[in-house]
Amino acid sequence: MDRLPLSSSRVPRPRRTRRKIPGIKGKAKVLKSVRVRMYRQGLGDCFLVTFTNAAGEQYHMVVDCGVLPFSTGGDKRVDLIAQNILSETGNHLQTVIATHEHADHISGFKSAREYLGTDPAGKYPGEKPANPPKVDKVWLAWTEDLQDPQVKKILAKGNALSLSIAAAVMGLGKEKSKAVRDILLFNGAELEIEESPGMGADTTAKPKFKISKTMQEIMELLRGWGQVEYLEPGDVQKLTNFGVRVHILGPSRKMAMLGGNAPAYGEGDQGLKLTQASAFMAAAIKFAGMELDEKPEEGLSQADINALYKISLPFDPLQSLPLEVACQPYPLPERPTYPQKLQASYRDFYKEFYGINGESTDQAPEWRRIDTDWLQASESLALQQVSIINNTSLVMAIELTESGKVLLFAADAEEDNWNTWEAERGNLDQLLANTVVYKVGHHGSINATDQKMLMEKMTNKELVALIPVDVKRAEDNQWEFPAKVLYDLENPTEGLLYHQTGGRIILNCGEQCADCKPLYDENLPWPGKISSDTSADQLWVDYLLAF
Repeated sequence: MDRLPLSSSRVPRPRRTRRKIPGIKGKAKVLKSVRVRMYRQGLGDCFLVTFTNAAGEQYHMVVDCGVLPFSTGGDKRVDLIAQNILSETGNHLQTVIATHEHADHISGFKSAREYLGTDPAGKYPGEKPANPPKVDKVWLAWTEDLQDPQVKKILAKGNALSLSIAAAVMGLGKEKSKAVRDILLFNGAELEIEESPGMGADTTAKPKFKISKTMQEIMELLRGWGQVEYLEPGDVQKLTNFGVRVHILGPSRKMAMLGGNAPAYGEGDQGLKLTQASAFMAAAIKFAGMELDEKPEEGLSQADINALYKISLPFDPLQSLPLEVACQPYPLPERPTYPQKLQASYRDFYKEFYGINGESTDQAPEWRRIDTDWLQASESLALQQVSIINNTSLVMAIELTESGKVLLFAADAEEDNWNTWEAERGNLDQLLANTVVYKVGHHGSINATDQKMLMEKMTNKELVALIPVDVKRAEDNQWEFPAKVLYDLENPTEGLLYHQTGGRIILNCGEQCADCKPLYDENLPWPGKISSDTSADQLWVDYLLAF
């Protein structure tokens, strides 16, 4: 029998064994569950993400709260949503997130102001709740930091586009401008206009307009709710005691459309840059016979507009006849640039071929005239403006560190945005591979999900897609949400999202749902648990992951 040396004072002790919990490496679990509540207000985003830890503590995160103006009863439902949020959170929101300045993401913050937060600027008077909620932090993208030099350039470009589009809408009139006005709804701009009299109208009162600041005012309201943090790609926010890391993936400062100046096509005497937006703006304002109501933030005065208009003309002014001159009755006033002997020929030409001079003849069919057709280009400018704002979206990968699972909230970031995402230590591919919940961008718009990255990198077998869209309402407004290439109601197995998720898709509504219940197949093998509001309001649908 072996013995210890007599000189040794060390006595061997029995070795302790640490009790291990299955699936956890040597320690007890921190995160008990995460619940994603998708609200159903119509066409708009509003999510309440609730983390519950093993101690029973909860962390509540609101991601956006908005609805498009045409969603029937949308504002009323947003107020109901606000009440539900306060009820669920006990009047305490740890984090409120506004991803970008579009009505379908933030308009609800204004509609529900009497429930959610304070109004330090006093812009929205009304009865305040007796027990206002506590908001710890407000997360915004770096693109909302008004002191950032790059943000000032983005605002300047956006404001120029706003003026261009608004002027074009006025010039086109109600019927022809409908498509443009529908696009403007995303900016919270509901333009109710009267038919424009056009150039040459006998009026001295010129209509005025200014840049719509509705969305900017809502962001200002949000800045007063709690401690504001402007987040950059690569940033990581840790939720202490919950085992959660929030990776900020975008928007990238490297995106061209969020970067420097637009390409210059010319330059005026005052050093003004003649871009597509500024030239169109100047021409549209002049055509609509409008004046600026105030000096816009990019510093363009009415004199600047006139200068831009002059250098934007495709022909030398000395070789062209202004429309207001052509519209005057014969004889035309003598002008140095129009010799008297040519007056009659000018008059006869415009009268015969364009019906100018107030006469309508068989020889002057309207199809020959293009005096308003060029304004239709405003639709492409409006889409350009929507893209700029979409690409300021705050993109988050919410990592549950103990399991490695990820919830991806991409807001409305478009395809070219996805390819600029940045993650801490370059682990973007790993975050995408571990994504088990994808909040589908822009209601399933075709340009808001990078199809290649979806198919090649978001490959987790537990992937679930949440599409915040009321399909029937989208169809009523002739918008294809969601895009059929992603999810086709008639042939669902052909869509890319269906392929990646095995059909685990939750929509706010489907056209075949007579009672407007959320659309999902309960018979599929869901990794989490689905439940929905069974009250008459049918206000939400939940997806719960428990650990």
